[in-house]
Amino acid sequence: MGAHLLNTYLLLAALTYTAHFASGGRAFILRGRRAGMFAAVLAMVALLGMSGALTALGDTLFPVADLAAGTALTFSPDAHIFVRLRVWHPVLAVVAGVFLLAATWQTSMDAQNPRVSRLSVQLAGLFLAQMAIGVANVGLLAPVWLQVVHLLFADGIWIVLLLLAAEALADESPVVAQS
Repeated sequence: MGAHLLNTYLLLAALTYTAHFASGGRAFILRGRRAGMFAAVLAMVALLGMSGALTALGDTLFPVADLAAGTALTFSPDAHIFVRLRVWHPVLAVVAGVFLLAATWQTSMDAQNPRVSRLSVQLAGLFLAQMAIGVANVGLLAPVWLQVVHLLFADGIWIVLLLLAAEALADESPVVAQS
């Protein structure tokens, strides 16, 4: 499941950057401190998504009657590994969220580009909405329809993060017109 989600993220990256360049987006430079920051945040978001895929699989294969039973099962040494691992997804979400929001804030503060500011606000909003959807997912015992909504927002976060990275790392040298 984790590998499947990572593959989906890589395909979304290819599609996102194809659309970015086809619509006139500037090339970006993958060096420097800012590039390292975006690489780290992208890796954390990918790891978070992979843990979410395993969590969703555990919730689907091992449904529970109520939240108390789910909590007891999560911490039971006899529970399946997918059930015991689900506690790590919210922990990773908080850690990745802190880094994502810090990187977004730092990028928007440094930006001279209004598109970077707009993408930063969109990314922060998507992430905060995603956290609320995650809490609802736990509270409602992970119905499949809400898991799909959670996945949709995860894909949206990934796409906006990729676009923010492209805009923030854009090559600022003048574009030479080709004839």
